Amino acid sequence: MKQLIGYVDMNAYFASVEQQTNPALRGKPIAVAGRPNVSTGNVPRQSSFERSGAAPLRSSFERSVVTTASYEARAFGVKTAMSTREALARLPSLIIVPPDYGQYQAYTKRIAELATEFSPRVELCSIDELSLDLTHLVAPNDPAATIRQLRAFTITFKARLAATVGPFVTAS
Repeated sequence: MKQLIGYVDMNAYFASVEQQTNPALRGKPIAVAGRPNVSTGNVPRQSSFERSGAAPLRSSFERSVVTTASYEARAFGVKTAMSTREALARLPSLIIVPPDYGQYQAYTKRIAELATEFSPRVELCSIDELSLDLTHLVAPNDPAATIRQLRAFTITFKARLAATVGPFVTAS
């Protein structure tokens, strides 16, 4: 039997984790950028050009790039790998949140642990991607049953993901 490997990619992962852990950021355009936050309380810092005009960005955000942007920020053209300066020029109200990689790794660990409930073999591809061996869902000679099994897996995994890490961290 051929192997069936599923691929899970977390959506706007760092921004989603920030919105999950800080309700004040939910529904707002945010970008994760700048130097990592080494404190345990990831307090969002709103960085923008001074209201008076073209003052330079704070040193924490100078020459940095957007690691990820929330969907609210993406709607205004803010994209991953865009310079922070350009992102703020496109959206002056953009909230810049410094990255908290320890927090993202903790979420990744919880998501990987959840995945082991669905598959005997889980491999992390990156901090926001993993693959699962779903061969056990294949119904030999019955493609329709296999599709039903995969659909049920997808629905159940997404529901358990929301219950495990919260509704703002989603996957495709």
